Amino acid sequence: MQPRKKVRKEIEEEELLEEMEEDWVEEEEWEEWEEEEWEEEWFEEEEEEWDEEEDEW
Repeated sequence: MQPRKKVRKEIEEEELLEEMEEDWVEEEEWEEWEEEEWEEEWFEEEEEEWDEEEDEW
């Protein structure tokens, strides 16, 4: 393989790896956000139920 082609290939591989890493980080952040949203929704629902039970007393 010629040196230029080898260098170009290495650069392309590095760029691809960086892109994959960015995608992975975005996915992780999205999953964390989804989990936080789910927890907030769950808490709000529970809070509403507690309020209803409290009203019954």
